[in-house]
Amino acid sequence: TGHSPVLPEWAAGYWHSKNRYASQRDLLAAAKQFHDLKIPVDIIVIDYHHWTHMGDWTFDPHAWPDPQAMVDTVRDAYGMRIMVSVWPFSMTASSSFATINASGYGVQNGSRGADLFWPDGTCGGQCYLYDPTQPAARQYVWSRVQAGYLKYGIHVFWLDASEPENMGGTPRGAHYKAGPAEQVGMTFPFFHSQTMHDGQVAAGQN
Repeated sequence: TGHSPVLPEWAAGYWHSKNRYASQRDLLAAAKQFHDLKIPVDIIVIDYHHWTHMGDWTFDPHAWPDPQAMVDTVRDAYGMRIMVSVWPFSMTASSSFATINASGYGVQNGSRGADLFWPDGTCGGQCYLYDPTQPAARQYVWSRVQAGYLKYGIHVFWLDASEPENMGGTPRGAHYKAGPAEQVGMTFPFFHSQTMHDGQVAAGQN
């Protein structure tokens, strides 16, 4: 209830997004062109598939070889901030999958704790949906986001695919720690947002 917080001044202007910048070189070229044309941009967005595998929660080093230099240039030379698209899935080939699997941080098949792969074709393969109703899972995912993005000075996140029931439908038997998907699935955006909110507050972000 009540009023929404006022956006900070740096977020009150034009946010530029496209589907999609495929490399650091492409993003820097676009940012430079906006600057040279004197088109003010507050935020420029790096959309999905900037990773090697979904669930890495960091940049593909071949396409994005120096994220720190990119962030610094976009901020200091062009006056923009970078937003990245963060998806809540972990593909079997990703660097996070083993931990999510071993720790039971994914949405499960029933209350038995069996594996459950989400039918999202965007993943590029079999994917778990992490379970943000688990505090430990939220902390783990935030630790990956912090290491993959925040450390470079990126602190604006687009929580894409935050309605996972729309990403291929909810699998039968899907079960969160808080309860079956039929009962608690619509709370996903709330808990997923809490992952980022609590992590950023703990990291000293306002």
